Amino acid sequence: MSAWTFIHSAELVAEPVDSRSYHPIPPLALPDSLNFSQVVARAQSVTAKPTWRVGCSLILSVPLELGEQIQNVQGHQFSVLLGRWQVLAVPQWLTDYRIAIEVPYWIQDLTIELYGANQPAPSSVGDGASYSRQFTAADLEDGVLVLRHNLNAYPTSVTVWNADLESIFPYGVRATGLNTVEIDLDGAEIVGTWLASLEV
Repeated sequence: MSAWTFIHSAELVAEPVDSRSYHPIPPLALPDSLNFSQVVARAQSVTAKPTWRVGCSLILSVPLELGEQIQNVQGHQFSVLLGRWQVLAVPQWLTDYRIAIEVPYWIQDLTIELYGANQPAPSSVGDGASYSRQFTAADLEDGVLVLRHNLNAYPTSVTVWNADLESIFPYGVRATGLNTVEIDLDGAEIVGTWLASLEV
């Protein structure tokens, strides 16, 4: 399984106007073009309410020549959920893209971490279906958890939770077939029952 390459991290804070109002966090456009087939992201907020789910959106755009001008055109968008590591599969047709981070106006602080990897995982157009499975250390094969599901699609998001319901950063994720995903957890100290979830 491939190693993850650091892309970007940032601590974003809304600008206070007075004791009761603030200017929302502005969009952040990363300067470099990327070509990773997978991006792993985690968004955290100290002030977010427990009921808030989405921390930010990752907007993937590509340069497109329109007449005499080159414009960045949105190619795909991911929602990054709060408090978990997510592995996001970039559509195969999207190469040499740029990432912009957009934070909902109600979130006043956000810490975002991004890593990338190139792994042979085909992309898919998902329909919002999901699959979850509990597992223990005994379920791993040479440090790898093999998930067999019946979603008939490649996942766009993979999340692993430990026994304390903390999301864990996997060492790698690879779709080996339409209904099979391998999650590299080699070296992770798995105590008790963990949970893996997929979204397509």
